[in-house]
Amino acid sequence: MQPDDVHELVNAGDPRISPDGGRVAYTVTEIDKDANEYRSAIWVAPLDGSSEPSRFTSGERRDTTPRWSPDGKWLAFASNRGGDDKAPANLYVIPAGGGEGLKLTELKEPIEAIAWSPDSTRIAFTTRVRDQAHEE
Repeated sequence: MQPDDVHELVNAGDPRISPDGGRVAYTVTEIDKDANEYRSAIWVAPLDGSSEPSRFTSGERRDTTPRWSPDGKWLAFASNRGGDDKAPANLYVIPAGGGEGLKLTELKEPIEAIAWSPDSTRIAFTTRVRDQAHEE
């Protein structure tokens, strides 16, 4: 392996099986050599192998932390789309059948964890809240 080969590495992680057991959502991370930044997207694949995996999100930065709603109708995720690579990841949801992500938060700190309520009507998440002393 040569130092430049690191740009060819691709990582798949954070797999989450849909509530019906039919699909898995996961994050694929690559390095954008020109921008010298990581890029990631959410991919979805059928667990029975009946078709090829497909890219599910279209963010231009980092889409991470896929979480299915318990009713299987939505996929929540964190993304810093629309900003630079240093922008905080905000909370998004996308219909389980596909479509465009809907932004739910506007935060100064990134989303760290996501969890759905059992009835799929609410989403809890964690993020750091800055102390005013930090701003000074």
